[in-house]
Amino acid sequence: DNGAGMSPERLAEVRRGLTGGAPDERTIYGLYNVGERIRLHFGEEYGISIDSTEGEGTVVTVRLPRS
Repeated sequence: DNGAGMSPERLAEVRRGLTGGAPDERTIYGLYNVGERIRLHFGEEYGISIDSTEGEGTVVTVRLPRS
């Protein structure tokens, strides 16, 4: 998206929440749950990654196998 983006600190928190086990109350549960379901179904090389620049926007990439 081309919204406000995230600070580097918040981006680091969200990334840790996506890869570090069950998220805490400041992490985005929806992204965590979707990422976990993708990994469980397709394997560790698939899932969600996120990149963000404060003031420019956020990009969420979903990796799925080609069918």
